[in-house]
Amino acid sequence: MPLDLLSTPHHERQFSDLIDRAFGLKNGAHFLSDFPIWDAALSPRGTTKLGVWENDELVACAGVRIAQLKTDTRKLCPVALIGAVATAESHRGKGYASQVVNLAGEWATAKGAALSILWGSEHALYERIGYELCGTQVRAPIPTADSNPNSQFTFHSGWIDRIFDQMKKRRLGLLLDESDRKWMAAHQGTQWFRVEREGVLVAYAALGRGIDLPNLVHEWWAIDRNERQALFHGILKAHPQAELLGQPELLSIEGIPFFPDAVEFMALMKILDPGKVVETFAYPGYRPLHEGARGFFGPGEGALKIWLWGLDAV
Repeated sequence: MPLDLLSTPHHERQFSDLIDRAFGLKNGAHFLSDFPIWDAALSPRGTTKLGVWENDELVACAGVRIAQLKTDTRKLCPVALIGAVATAESHRGKGYASQVVNLAGEWATAKGAALSILWGSEHALYERIGYELCGTQVRAPIPTADSNPNSQFTFHSGWIDRIFDQMKKRRLGLLLDESDRKWMAAHQGTQWFRVEREGVLVAYAALGRGIDLPNLVHEWWAIDRNERQALFHGILKAHPQAELLGQPELLSIEGIPFFPDAVEFMALMKILDPGKVVETFAYPGYRPLHEGARGFFGPGEGALKIWLWGLDAV
């Protein structure tokens, strides 16, 4: 039962077929259209995929990316982002998913990652191999305004490269560089909106991600509240049922109301290097290390706050 890195075009074709089947995609839909970060032709540096084979058939897989997470301490935390975890239906229950995720974690540890982060509904599976539900996010109604935005603003749809240029300046989330531009622009299931003033980009937002984040605005930025009002006004006009997905603290800072009982976990995390986590977040002894990722990153009183935007998730 070989378990190794995917390294050939044949492996890549097997990977694409496996995840399409595992996620139940039909009628020409493809997982890589919604998660182009795992497309070998688009992947940024520090990204690889691993698989389990039986008789030359790929029966389980996972992708792992090493990235830098921005923190409130103005330091960068090296993290492993794990996604595209799938097992062929005929081979489930054999522990292959656990094996390939563990191998991804070992690969990431060797590359210097302090944390491993993943998203998935199989919480019991991931908790058995050391992951914990951590962090917080909330769905909130998009704020409406009593009046139309100033006529100096123009509302547009569609991706333009200037959006990525602004995304690189995000205060929170992952550090983005030029190796991220191609895959970020390739999200076929994401609708992009922007507001311009005299041809200058002053706000942007992303809605949905194909099979993920339906009807949710999960990436957004604006110079100030006037630009944000113009952006949200245009989105609600086109999509009246759309909601925001954001960090509770960020929404509070921006004056966007939400229901406290709607706060939920953001992701599953595993600490790979406790010393590096403490050093990066500059809170020596802040929480006992035996409390694990949930002790550090909450939810809970005094937990450290981190945030990953919608397209940071893999």
